[in-house]
Formats: sequence, C-alpha cells, structure tokens
Amino acid sequence: MARYVVYCWLITFSYIVLLNVCSAGRLNKSRNAIFPNYPPITEIVEEPEENGELKTFDEVETKMKGLIEDVIKKVLPYVIRSSADIRLSGRCMASIFKLVLGMQKLQEWAIKMVDATGKPPSGVFQGTSMSLGDFDECVDVTVGRRNKSTLVLEEEFFHGKYCTVECKLPKGITDAIDEYENAPAMNRSRTKIAKSKTFLNMLLKYGQYLKIAAFRFGVCIPSTCDVEDLSSIVATIAKQLGFPLKVLHCQEKKKLEFTLEQTIIITVLTSIVLVVLFSTAAEIYFSKRPANPKSRVES
Repeated sequence: MARYVVYCWLITFSYIVLLNVCSAGRLNKSRNAIFPNYPPITEIVEEPEENGELKTFDEVETKMKGLIEDVIKKVLPYVIRSSADIRLSGRCMASIFKLVLGMQKLQEWAIKMVDATGKPPSGVFQGTSMSLGDFDECVDVTVGRRNKSTLVLEEEFFHGKYCTVECKLPKGITDAIDEYENAPAMNRSRTKIAKSKTFLNMLLKYGQYLKIAAFRFGVCIPSTCDVEDLSSIVATIAKQLGFPLKVLHCQEKKKLEFTLEQTIIITVLTSIVLVVLFSTAAEIYFSKRPANPKSRVES
C-alpha cells in the first residue's frame, strides 16, 4: 500500500512537471512568433530567492518577538471588547498584564507558563479527550516584582497555579444525536445530523458516549487569580464559542506544613522506628561477637 501511494505521488509530480514544460514550450513558440528577438522564457526566469532561513541569533530573536507581537495585536481588540463582561480582581488583572508583557519580551517564566498550558491534541475523533499540559512546569514558575524569576518569597509577585477546565459538546449536538437515536430506523436518515454534509455527521459513530464525554485541558495562570477570576474568563470564552466550559479545580505549589497532631504522630513513629533499628543492630552485633575465653575454661 505504501509503495502504491509513493508511485501515485511520483506520477502526479511528473505530470505537473510535464505540463509546466509543455506550457513553457507553447509560450516560447507564441512569443517567438510575435517577438522573434526576445530570448525564451526558460532563459529569463530569475533564480529563486533564498528560503528565508534565519541565519543569526539576532534574526531569530527579532522574528519570534515580531510573531508574538502580531498575535497580541490581533487578540487585543477581542480582549478589549470582552473586558466589560470579565470581572477580575485588581491583582489578577495586573498579573495577566505582566504575563502579556513577559511573553512580548520572551521572558523565560512567561514562555514556561504558556508551554505548561494544554494545547489541542491530535486524534480527538479517535478518543483523545485530555490535554493536561505540564503540572510541574507550571507550579515551579515564580515571578519577581522585577519581571524575573525569584526564589525569595518577599520578592515574589506571583507563582504558577495549575487549573483544569472541562469542555462539553453544545446542547445542539447532543439533541441532534438524541433525535437520531430516538427516531425509527426507517426515518433516521432524514434527521438533521444524518443529512449533514459536514464532519458532524461522523459524530453518530460515538453515540451516547459523546453526551457524557468531556474534553479536559490544563491551564497555567498566575497565583493571584483565583477560581472565580478564571471562571469569569472561561464564561466569556464559552459565550463566544457556544460550548459549555467549566473550571473543575485549581492547585498550586505550597510549602509542606504539619499541624501539632501530625507533628506528634510523626515524632512517635520516628522514635519507634529508631528503637527498632537500634535494637536490631545491637542484636546482630552481639550475636557475631566471639565468646569470652575465661567462660570456656571454667566450663
């Protein structure tokens, strides 16, 4: 099968090249008849330009900054229009603004937060329903007040918080699936989803599974934004897309702290373990120690 596909591509490519050569030959004949002193077309074709490869580090850095700035410029009008519906706390808004500036400047911590967020995966129609991103990369991000990573708690502006968002199919699709499944067998082909000429028709293969299935993806946000802030953003996006979205939970990296009861229990268990280890070591030591010679003579 693979060889057959390769042969088809080779034949197609050869056919395209042959058409181009024949077309160039016909054009040359027409031009020679009208303009006999002009050279053939194949002789005046200029050399192709370079493929635009970035050859220096400065070019790569400038190109990446330009691409991100273009994306921000295209998204910014949408954000401004939607800002009236989004209610965010002051600290969350300041952190998101800092995140955008960090992305624009290609700051390491900002790129890590974007990288830790889940992206649309491949094979969604084959059952892939999760894109959880990278939890550890997200919660390990710490941002100082000077827009740099920091390990000093007093200088920390925010750190990464990992959240999970759930997306389900809109009611219009689930109702269409119900209409198809509840219709008599002879009338199913007349339902809307069965007559659809789009990819939505293939959803019939999954049936009832789609009505309970949900797509989940991870989002890395600043720790200054709580669940209510993210829910407000998600609700605005859901309103624009028409898909139901819901924030399931958020989690951030916290220092390990113990209560008084936990400390007492750990201390007692540790003491017991130490006594057992010491007793075992003492028993092994005395069991391998040679007997006293005087006791042997007396016996």
